[in-house]
Amino acid sequence: MHILVAILTVLGAVAVWYYRLRMIGGAAKEIGRAAEGVINAPRKFAFMQRARQNGLKGVEDPREAAAILLALVAGVRRGEAIGDEARATIIAETSQQFELDEEEAEALVTHAAWMVRDVDVPLSVAATMSRTIINTPGIGPKELVDLDSMLVAVSEAGGPPQSDQLQLLQAYRDRAGLRA
Repeated sequence: MHILVAILTVLGAVAVWYYRLRMIGGAAKEIGRAAEGVINAPRKFAFMQRARQNGLKGVEDPREAAAILLALVAGVRRGEAIGDEARATIIAETSQQFELDEEEAEALVTHAAWMVRDVDVPLSVAATMSRTIINTPGIGPKELVDLDSMLVAVSEAGGPPQSDQLQLLQAYRDRAGLRA
């Protein structure tokens, strides 16, 4: 009987230590998430500050304008978030075309989605972003065609493109002088 009590005592002690180690591991993961949030906070606040000061009219970087176009084609509108498939496609496309690492591409997508969060008329924003891209020195026909293929890939990320996505694609193509 005393052997059974000893075994149960050892099992109880192991269970208590196992529970304590799991709690410590959970706390460590939570601390890691909080630290990651603190590390990303300056970038997040810089995006928010820049967007608050200038808004969409202050966009001068063609990569930022392209990311905003991609977010619009992905369906980001008032009250709607970007879908997982579209987000992954945008990250893959911007990483490849803009030569960004995954973290930079993720930040660019997040910023673009945040910039268009209150857009009611996406066609006018698409026209403005297209103009910004086209008027940038160094952007030639190859880059315009590359962006068109990126926009097509994003529009097809969740299935066949919707009519509003096709309108945005056509608005870009009209501004860029491309024929589909």
